[in-house]
Amino acid sequence: MRAAEDSDRTVDVVRNDGSVGVSVRALVARTPEVEAAIALSKRHQATLGQLPFSVFHDAARDGHLLGAFDQDGNLVGYVLYRIAKRTSRISITHLCVDASVRGRGAARLLVDEVAARHPHLVSIFLYCRSDYDAHDVWPSLGFNRDGRSKTGRGRDKRTLILWTRPINERTLFTYDPDVATLPAAALDTNVFRDIMEPRHDHPTSLALTDSWLEEVVEYVVVPELLTEVARAAESAPALIGTSERFKHLKPTPEQWEPLRRQFAAALAGQPIGEGDLRQLAQAAAGGATFFVTRDDPVLKAATRVEEMTGLRVLAPDDLLRTLHADVDTSAYQPASLRETRFTLVHPTVIGSRTTLTGLTVPNERQGQLRAEIDAVSGTRDGRLWSIERPDGARVALAATTVDSDGLAVRVLRVADGEDKATFSRQLAHLLREHAVDTGLTFVHVYDAPTPQLVAALTAEGFKPDGQRWTAHCVRRLCTVPAEVEDLAHVPPGQLTPELVSQLEREHWPAKIVTGLVPTYVVPIRPEYAEALFGGSPQPSLLGRPEDLGLLLEHCYYKAYNGPLPAPGRVLWWVSGGKANGGFRAVSWLDDSQVDRPRTLFRRFGRQGVYTVEQVESLVRRRGGKASVLLFSRTELFPTPISLEQARTVLDLDGKFLRTTRTISEHVFAELYRLGGLAA
Repeated sequence: MRAAEDSDRTVDVVRNDGSVGVSVRALVARTPEVEAAIALSKRHQATLGQLPFSVFHDAARDGHLLGAFDQDGNLVGYVLYRIAKRTSRISITHLCVDASVRGRGAARLLVDEVAARHPHLVSIFLYCRSDYDAHDVWPSLGFNRDGRSKTGRGRDKRTLILWTRPINERTLFTYDPDVATLPAAALDTNVFRDIMEPRHDHPTSLALTDSWLEEVVEYVVVPELLTEVARAAESAPALIGTSERFKHLKPTPEQWEPLRRQFAAALAGQPIGEGDLRQLAQAAAGGATFFVTRDDPVLKAATRVEEMTGLRVLAPDDLLRTLHADVDTSAYQPASLRETRFTLVHPTVIGSRTTLTGLTVPNERQGQLRAEIDAVSGTRDGRLWSIERPDGARVALAATTVDSDGLAVRVLRVADGEDKATFSRQLAHLLREHAVDTGLTFVHVYDAPTPQLVAALTAEGFKPDGQRWTAHCVRRLCTVPAEVEDLAHVPPGQLTPELVSQLEREHWPAKIVTGLVPTYVVPIRPEYAEALFGGSPQPSLLGRPEDLGLLLEHCYYKAYNGPLPAPGRVLWWVSGGKANGGFRAVSWLDDSQVDRPRTLFRRFGRQGVYTVEQVESLVRRRGGKASVLLFSRTELFPTPISLEQARTVLDLDGKFLRTTRTISEHVFAELYRLGGLAA
């Protein structure tokens, strides 16, 4: 649909004295109104340049010629534009307002109407000579410059400055508050220049570049800053291109201009310039949390700005203090450990009065252990890990740094108790998960190798490596012989299921697919899946059973329908779960046993979710037997695989997902990719 086919819009603007002054509407081709626009262009030909008259009529035909009219119906301004279809951007060819109505908002009305008629296009742009008076007007109309320019085609070869105004602009370099994981801090021009030039007489601004801040805040720039920096770059060339290092806030003028007017009214009488008002308005409208400035008048208005919009205006040193306090506070917020009542906490320090009883090794004093922990927590990459009981008692503690090739675990201790082996493995696995999530390929444990710790590390696939224990960790799916041999160092044909299982334990979460490992699809009901795996998309009101959450090895009872050779792989199909349903997880089947129900329950009851009565109900005839699947290394799919998606990989019949079935290991690899676990 051409813009000319849109319904005519009439937009009025109120004059300073309160009377209606100007209205805007589209011009109709081959009418006196278009001739009036041509006549107006002739009167301003010295600055506009000349266009063939037919261009005006063609633009009107396409709906790309809008006129501004005074109360008597006289044409007092127009805008003529075209749409670049390849880039979805609007190019303004002429924007002309008669001198008799300048200052009454006609130019803004015309540009606003262009934007309103094309809400799905990216932006409006134009080129203007830098020596024209209009050069200083464009920011008030919502345009900004980023430093780009070109040489005009006239005989004097004047420089033409590019001005742009966003409409619906979203790129990889745009900060989107709806999806961002970090709060945005908009830098004002002075702070930006302090950092970029750099200006060493403002050390608090330069401190904003410290590396620890990368994890807690996203620095952004607003359109007005681009304009001011582009202007400053004319005398400070070091600024050219510097704004590209930051994400941009791109609110439209329709979003930020009302805020600018509110700020202007609320802060009237204070020495705050128009440029500062625009920056504040654009920061607030664009979704910034902070506005960082050294400008005293703006800082004095901080309380009023926050009351009006929620935008926090801070000096650089105040921002640093605020963010540091937020980091300290968030570090003490406990996260549920595997959806149990136990919590995982990242304290910033271990206080001098904090007891470390039960965490020391033979012949070690608490003061020595505290000194080791303090040495880690005082480093840039240092991090503490504490697993705590519901009553706050600490049951496990680790202190880590990042070295040249991985996560260095300087302290790894677990308090004495019947669950010491369980928490030792939990903490070792948590550290490995963290390494994978942060892109580190090794975990090195340097702490004293007590017998309990050695057993836990061995069970988790760590191997002795000189004075440390090391685990390789990389998210990799090896499906072709060359990839398999690169990781395993032996030809795929020599890899038995037992050897593949051991290699994957040592290189977790890497997967080695040879086609020789038995692979099963096992159906499971949603309530049992939630208890065994956790991670339900719909939170449980009852919580996850504590024993199942803390254990890393589980069992699942089922009716006996024949032997399942182990080791092998299990793909868990959660049946009838709607939002919780589909292929949800993958595990290693470590063993499969068959026996009388009560015998199996006495042997493995704590590792499974069934009651003894439920296990017995699996047997339909008196004296019959049930089977139990012993599994570990369970990984939840980030993206559960629906039945429709599974059909693209599996040839499903009506009964396929009702009973345990064997599938190809290469089909497993396709489902593993589909579930979002492959790198």
